Amino acid sequence: MTQEIAFYILSLLTVCTLVFVVNGMISLHKKTNNRITEMRNQLLSLIYNIPESKSKNKGTLTHLTGEVEMTHPKTGEKLKAKARFKIKN
Repeated sequence: MTQEIAFYILSLLTVCTLVFVVNGMISLHKKTNNRITEMRNQLLSLIYNIPESKSKNKGTLTHLTGEVEMTHPKTGEKLKAKARFKIKN
């Protein structure tokens, strides 16, 4: 009888541990996915708000410039940085 109780307690602890691990992985996935979506939206806003270039080649755009807002992963501080992206065709 005591072996059965010990087996049930160990299996319950194992299941609880797996629940915490899976919950942590799901929350990590959601946070990462939200960060990727935020960065993608900022890049698309840079692409859509490009001023008309005054260069000779008006049809070919090679660089995007603007500001990117990010949050520091450890401190949570909001950071702004100038960004320049090179477009490869």
